[in-house]
Amino acid sequence: MTESVSETLHGKASTPQLLVSVQSTTEATAAVTGGCEILDVKDPSRGSLGMAAVSVIEDVLGLGLSVGVPVSAALGEVCDWASDSSFHGGDGQPTAALSHLSFTKIGLANLIHEKNWSTRWQDTMSFLAQLLSPAADGPRRQWVAVIYADWQQAAAPSPDEVVDHVLSCGSSTENQIAGVLVDTWSKKSGRLLDSMTVEQLRKLGERVRKSNRFFAIAGRLQTHTLDALVPVHPDIIAVRSAVCRGEVRTSVVDAEAVRQLRTEINNTFAADATAKRSPENGSACSGLPVGAAHDQF
Repeated sequence: MTESVSETLHGKASTPQLLVSVQSTTEATAAVTGGCEILDVKDPSRGSLGMAAVSVIEDVLGLGLSVGVPVSAALGEVCDWASDSSFHGGDGQPTAALSHLSFTKIGLANLIHEKNWSTRWQDTMSFLAQLLSPAADGPRRQWVAVIYADWQQAAAPSPDEVVDHVLSCGSSTENQIAGVLVDTWSKKSGRLLDSMTVEQLRKLGERVRKSNRFFAIAGRLQTHTLDALVPVHPDIIAVRSAVCRGEVRTSVVDAEAVRQLRTEINNTFAADATAKRSPENGSACSGLPVGAAHDQF
């Protein structure tokens, strides 16, 4: 967590970091106890990126800061925020009390027919960034762009459209996009690999990492699908249902389930990491900064 983002992964390799989405401090404690590296706060009853109550985000952030674990938060969908920037999907607006969130994300569902969807996205991020860091000299907000694998069903921009826009954004822009997450919008109709192939994910990840951003995957991932995902080389694996009791995302996070998944990720991706470090592969790794995923969080 203390590695500098100026270092690079050239010639190095690591297993993906584990992000666990939680809806309370009790769940956050279980996730940390189980060995997750990143906490994410959401309300799963409100959808893929359902925003939790501000008080819940504050409490989980406080816990994360106390134990040195980065915390992120979902802020709903762009369409949840009306043209007057009022929120129509949660309990209260983000405040400066959340300024220490390591990163934030907001979805693009129902924007497929909006010609200037990227402008609306940027404007919404700018408004939220002002709420989170009102001081002129406050920290610049780190955002994660979210691609919905089932983008047609979500009525969202396509994966390539989102990545094209991300790559067009310079690092000096007001809304700095630190990474890209591929997730599923519907949590009922399928899993990540039901909507996108491993090759499609690999190519997206390659484009993202070449821009010095991290690449994360989610979407009702399961332990038995980890082997198939090795060629994707994700920097972060994000889960909720996989570590909930009974693998039901509206149930509660279980520390032992987190521990088992962390072990499986290590075991599954260890051979891949060793291969990338081998002399014959040379500098096979991407230019993602060492700890970039962690330092951005």
